[in-house]
Amino acid sequence: MKPQHVLYLSLGAADEKLGKLEDAAKAYQESIRIKPTFTYALYNLAVIDSKQDRPQEAIELLRKVVELEPKNIFAQHALGMLYFRTGEKTGAMQQYYILQTLNPKLAEDFLRSIPK
Repeated sequence: MKPQHVLYLSLGAADEKLGKLEDAAKAYQESIRIKPTFTYALYNLAVIDSKQDRPQEAIELLRKVVELEPKNIFAQHALGMLYFRTGEKTGAMQQYYILQTLNPKLAEDFLRSIPK
């Protein structure tokens, strides 16, 4: 049997696919309550927060993810995009340099995706 925090992650993912973002967020939050270092749930909740125009909450969650998993290129990329979206250009460029060391192609894609 899967651990309870993984079951809540699965429930959240199913709710998210159905467009039930509030239910998905609650499931991810429960997963995090059970296991605060569960980066999959932290990342997914950050995505929900970003979709629901809560960028600062998403940034805080993504900071936790990259603290726990510094080589998580998806979280590093998402964090950089949110920094840019919120006007934190210095933070966005720091994420670009981090991505350059982790995945140069993704770093270039990141740079191209930022409107000039």
